[in-house]
Amino acid sequence: MGSPAPRAAWVAGGVALAGWALVGLGGGGIDPGDGLGGSGPTAAFLTLALGAPLAAVVVVLAWDRVALRTGPVRLALGACAGMAAWAALSMLWAASPTLAWIDANRQAIVLCALVVGAGLGALLPRAPLLLGLGLSAAALVPVGAALLTRILPELLGADSDLARLSSPVGYWNALALIAVVAAPGALWPAGARPAWRGGLSVGAAGTTLVIVTVLLTYSRGGVLALVMALTVTMAFVPATGRAVAALAAGAAGAVLPAVHGLTDPALTTDGLPVGQRADAGLGLGWRIAAGLVLAAVLAPLLVRAAGRVGLEPARARRIGLAALAVVVLVTGVVVSVVPEARGWTGDRAAEFRGEEGDAVANDPGRLVSTAGNQRRGWWGEAWRGFLDAPVVGQGAGGFALVHLQERATGDPSLMTREPHGVVVRFLSGTGLVGTALFAALLAAVAWGVLRAAGGRAPPEIGLPLAVMAAFLLQAAVDWSWAVPALTIPALAAAGVVLTSGVTGRVPGARPGPLAAAGLAAAVLIAIASAALPWWSTGRVLAGEDALASGRTAEAVRLADQARAANPVAPGPLLLLARAHTDDGERARALGAYRRATELAPDDPGTWRALALFLGRDRTAAAAWREVHRLDPRDPEAALRAG
Repeated sequence: MGSPAPRAAWVAGGVALAGWALVGLGGGGIDPGDGLGGSGPTAAFLTLALGAPLAAVVVVLAWDRVALRTGPVRLALGACAGMAAWAALSMLWAASPTLAWIDANRQAIVLCALVVGAGLGALLPRAPLLLGLGLSAAALVPVGAALLTRILPELLGADSDLARLSSPVGYWNALALIAVVAAPGALWPAGARPAWRGGLSVGAAGTTLVIVTVLLTYSRGGVLALVMALTVTMAFVPATGRAVAALAAGAAGAVLPAVHGLTDPALTTDGLPVGQRADAGLGLGWRIAAGLVLAAVLAPLLVRAAGRVGLEPARARRIGLAALAVVVLVTGVVVSVVPEARGWTGDRAAEFRGEEGDAVANDPGRLVSTAGNQRRGWWGEAWRGFLDAPVVGQGAGGFALVHLQERATGDPSLMTREPHGVVVRFLSGTGLVGTALFAALLAAVAWGVLRAAGGRAPPEIGLPLAVMAAFLLQAAVDWSWAVPALTIPALAAAGVVLTSGVTGRVPGARPGPLAAAGLAAAVLIAIASAALPWWSTGRVLAGEDALASGRTAEAVRLADQARAANPVAPGPLLLLARAHTDDGERARALGAYRRATELAPDDPGTWRALALFLGRDRTAAAAWREVHRLDPRDPEAALRAG
């Protein structure tokens, strides 16, 4: 019989993994802060509301573990807590306090994931291996649901579906990284030592599923992250030869379904009615099934073939390096000699330099495009936002408003709410203070990695390291930090690495009254912080429905409830103004619109609402000038501001 703490830790770990799988199903927990509600904001609310108590329970269970008292863990937890607190504090000066509140909740989710990972890493034996395998199993839920939307479109799809695979997460790059997170644990059984029964087949089939999913998202960042995750995993896996065989078999199994999914017009055309995609979807389904079987059968055959020819690890490495050199040499010759290859390479170089325009189409061809897809412009906008407030930033999560002021084009299809880079995100949003806290978190993780390496950590440490490396690579060029479904596994992996290899207990250590009260207060604050803006948005949406049905009195009541829950959001005031307008009370409506502009003076949306309400009134031009100041590329504002 084990001690109560480990048994409870197993339960906590299972709950955490199940919760992460559900976050993936629930729009990835993505909350853009646009007030439209949906599964993403609801998942974000539930993640923090349930994750904070779970983190507190894990802290209590691991209170006597030496691992939680080491320098790297304390630095990481302090940095994470500081990031959440600073994001919340930025509501005082943020251009959009409600966006800062949402982002503070995101940082709190990051802290909870780190705490749970560190605590379970201190409690559970072989935590790195358990994490890797657990993430692979949990990822099957959103990944399987995503593939089924393509295989069974009439049952699970919609006529408005885009060709790029993104549902149920809602963002293709995020779905790709969820699949990548599953890759290390999927491949590990093939290269474990001693060998696991059926490990080769499981590893190969799992790799096939991951590769197909990543390719069908058309995510270039996902492909790079997958290469990173597999490279790190291969560097640590004990039986490298067996893992290589599983990887090769998995890649072979992915060819048939990937080619079909990337070339069949019924699967690569946006907005095609589900009835026209049914046959192609079933074709994708049987090809995936065939690919899984092929991979599972081929991997053991490759290992047997290598054994018959006496291909020892050292010789295999030499052959592999020689083959790689031949491939590079042949590629160089082809590019130099063949005009078509030389032209193709020149086109990719021009894309990289941005000479042919920086936007990339959402079709399979983007997988070989080297264009930045607007990132250089977005990073420049974030940098200029940082220069305007270098110490404290523009407010956490406030790049959406910075972008409107700094963007170089009025094309609505090129608009964004995130700068697509984690460093510029912190620089623009929370300034040097927030960036320094983020750097401290990275330093703590690096410290933990070096300590684990010096302490001769088990090879399983490669599993969380692979997850972290893949996440950081994608976060450097995307908005992964704003997606809870991505930060949760990455920070949990960081927590496991930080406590890996540190054993021992502090006799008699248990939370005192002050510590227990502090934990309880932190949990209550986190739950309230998650619930209030979410509930306020729900009241506004209900008020919109009431207004559409002519129930203005109910809309006013709901607007008042929404304002009480979230007094920094302009949405409730705008709802109140529309309700008063419908009642014919223009003076009260005007007052509500003006209070909204006072509450969010740097948000062009509030000024636009006021300007539209004023209509032909001569004072409307002043409101339009404010819209133009805050969004100079808005063509309507430029015209009406005079």
